[in-house]
Amino acid sequence: RSVPVAGLPPLSDRVRHSPSSRARAGFTVSELVISMTILAIILAGSTTVLLQVQRQYTVQRGDAQARETVRSLELVLGRLFRAARADPTGTAGANVAMVVGPSGPPFRNVEIRSDSYEIDGTVNQETENVRVHLVADTVFIRWRKGTGPGQPFAYPVNELRFQFYDLSGTTELTTAAAAAGARRVKVTIGVPVPK
Repeated sequence: RSVPVAGLPPLSDRVRHSPSSRARAGFTVSELVISMTILAIILAGSTTVLLQVQRQYTVQRGDAQARETVRSLELVLGRLFRAARADPTGTAGANVAMVVGPSGPPFRNVEIRSDSYEIDGTVNQETENVRVHLVADTVFIRWRKGTGPGQPFAYPVNELRFQFYDLSGTTELTTAAAAAGARRVKVTIGVPVPK
């Protein structure tokens, strides 16, 4: 038993609330383990959400790229086919043609000749003798005859197919010679989309 000193609290109270006992105050090991477990669960959930968002973004970006590839090919091919065999002055003669082939369906390439850029009776100008063809996964367009295989225009493309029809659009023309006189063209463009 302690003897009380004048003006001081009893010894048992002094030990309980002494400055050295406050310095030792902190978290217990079990509290630290629980808080680390909660933090790990929160981080795991956040990581899962971030990975899902990244996958969705990749798919959307691939889808947008595929749509842009198809759209650009549609625009260029539509313009070329509308101008096919154009001969406003009637002087280009046999130079104006649509050459398909070399073998019959499915047609994978086409050469379109028209006197449409500089109307001079020839098909020697830019965009007057255009060849469109698929090599591996890239569509090449040669804008002028004699300038090599052409420039890469669209990538990635895994299918490019031309189907040629008569004026009514009901009879498919299945030989290269018949397809050269086609009045309607159906173009199939296939592009890979990431999953």
